[in-house]
Amino acid sequence: MKKTENQENKNNKITRAVLWGLFAVYCGVLVWMLYLSRDYRGGYTLSEYISSFSNFIPFKTVFHYAKIAATGSLEFIGLFLWNIMGNLVMLLPLGAVLPCLFGRIDRFWKVVITVTVTVILIELAQLILRVGVIDVDDLILNLSGAMIGYAILKIPPLARGLRAIGALPPRQEKTAKKAEKKEDKTEERQYANK
Repeated sequence: MKKTENQENKNNKITRAVLWGLFAVYCGVLVWMLYLSRDYRGGYTLSEYISSFSNFIPFKTVFHYAKIAATGSLEFIGLFLWNIMGNLVMLLPLGAVLPCLFGRIDRFWKVVITVTVTVILIELAQLILRVGVIDVDDLILNLSGAMIGYAILKIPPLARGLRAIGALPPRQEKTAKKAEKKEDKTEERQYANK
């Protein structure tokens, strides 16, 4: 029994190390995509940059890209897909990896808050560094993508498999509550039989 438990702990540590390594690579790719691959627009004052490279109206950018894609031009369709799908897919892995790496971020609302704060920080960094466009649609699409990632992670067979290899923490909280309820019912039955 000890050997099996020790082997399981060793496998869990390896799995977590691999996940952390992949997460580091993912973060590096995000930094490159969001900051290093973009043109620096340092010639603008902060107010000029905000007025020229920002959108605070929800879905304005999405509708704009959809409208130009509707012209049928392959170039515009590609631009639409790159912008919309790119923003959806960009943080999809984050929604799946947060519960795996950070056991406390295990509920939907916790992932929503964490991803929302992350996207706001990304947008603020783009503003400060004067790269990219500050866009509320990025927040909406990035958050939607992360929620898709979280939903995929919660598919029961996948979640069981990830728990089996140690990528997801065990569901101790729910099993403890079930055991407590079962114990309470047993006590009620014993009391009722007296």
